[in-house]
Amino acid sequence: MANATGSLIEPKQIAKKPRQMSFTAFYKKYAARVDGFKYEWNDGFIEKTDAIKQEELYIVENLTDFLYSIKSLIGGILTSEIETWTSDVKWRKPDMAYFSKAQITMASEKINTIPTFVIELVSKNDDVNDILDKNIEYFKAGVKVVWWIFPKQKQVHVYNSYNDVMICDAETICSAEAAVPYFSLTVDAIFKK
Repeated sequence: MANATGSLIEPKQIAKKPRQMSFTAFYKKYAARVDGFKYEWNDGFIEKTDAIKQEELYIVENLTDFLYSIKSLIGGILTSEIETWTSDVKWRKPDMAYFSKAQITMASEKINTIPTFVIELVSKNDDVNDILDKNIEYFKAGVKVVWWIFPKQKQVHVYNSYNDVMICDAETICSAEAAVPYFSLTVDAIFKK
């Protein structure tokens, strides 16, 4: 009797083609979803990323508290996951964004307003290509400063344009003053528990 050996051949994974969706359908189904993820609309396609985690709230609090310490000098608001059109076909919800008093007034009149300063917290599931694409998108839309905060590494990558970056850690001062006067603090202050 012949003895046959062989190996199981895994069937090729069939990549799912992303399904396009109108903004209206996307907004109805995903915009207010609370499931630990953040959903954004990119020219008909849904982009799903991690939302701010509870264990990262101290970062949000530190940044918000800092803004309030200088608020009497500048006004405005630093808010989380606010709906923002960066172009006619891209709807984003930055983890945090700064809007001046004038921008708040414009928004109340239903005028699309681009934040001057955007902060994104990077999670282990974020793709570096998506980060770089979104960074370029923000600057094309009119954002003046973007911070990419890396909680695991306790680093902040400060962009003053899509190709002008300063990597900050520990006592390095992170500045957003090109967008928000007086907004400069150390990485240690951002990660203080």
